[in-house]
Amino acid sequence: MILLTPTQFQDYELIDCGDFEKLERFGKYITIRPEPQAVWSKKLSNQEWDKKAHVRFVPKSSSAGTWQKLKDMPDQWRIQYDINSTSSIFF
Repeated sequence: MILLTPTQFQDYELIDCGDFEKLERFGKYITIRPEPQAVWSKKLSNQEWDKKAHVRFVPKSSSAGTWQKLKDMPDQWRIQYDINSTSSIFF
């Protein structure tokens, strides 16, 4: 399998995925979000995911849900993405 990673997005990392979820880092915070295309098994255990993650998205329906904080973190934070040698900040 070839893993495509955005080279100019240093504030992003796909840590693991599987069992219809993905474990991702945005800046210094780690999220667990649904990923319907991750049909394989996770590499890390559920306990490792919960230990690493700051927040988990809990779906309530196919188009809505809530965030469950697992660790202390702000409701908003900044991450950086470089586009053609110019820095852009997203929230």
